[in-house]
Amino acid sequence: MQTRLFSQNLQANECLEIKELLLQGEVIAFPTETVYGLGVDWKNEEAIEKLFVLKKRPKQQPMTLHISSMTFVEQVAVGIPPSFYKLAKQFWPGPLTIVLPKSPMVSSKISEKVTVGVRMPAHPCLLYLIEALGGALLGTSANLSGHTALCRADDVLAQFEGKIAAFIDGGEIAGKKASTVLSLAVLPPRILREGPVSKEAIEQLLGTCIL
Repeated sequence: MQTRLFSQNLQANECLEIKELLLQGEVIAFPTETVYGLGVDWKNEEAIEKLFVLKKRPKQQPMTLHISSMTFVEQVAVGIPPSFYKLAKQFWPGPLTIVLPKSPMVSSKISEKVTVGVRMPAHPCLLYLIEALGGALLGTSANLSGHTALCRADDVLAQFEGKIAAFIDGGEIAGKKASTVLSLAVLPPRILREGPVSKEAIEQLLGTCIL
């Protein structure tokens, strides 16, 4: 497979090209404000399977829905607590993934659990692409499962060129740390992965202790 290369300064026609590749079930790589990611059309179950295989990721480890607007969350999650809206208002767009009870429209291929992780990234190129896709892109960090997340374009190409349909080159990413993952599907809320948004900042905003 030839990997098509794009600049992060996507033009409208280029965005449409990438959108078409995703709708055809292909995998792409893209920059975020934290690390590079791999993504597919979240409604395409064959593409989701392909992404798990490419990343060598266990099926028990869900991937994240990257979204472009708050309204989309209410389509993919149920029982959304008031704390979610506080967190999203403060930290989105940004490096915080929030885990919520999932709605029936979220395929078990995305998450075998009763929950789904959602995040609104802060990278303008990615938000532009997500918006063109209709509001969501299923994503995961661009690395083999268990390996360090990649922050340099050359490293992503060295690992995935010829295995993905498109690569959006964002140069070297300054964040270098995957997003914080916080579950609101349990009480008290629990940090599942430490990242740029600190436990202390979340506790201060919510006015409560979290695990």
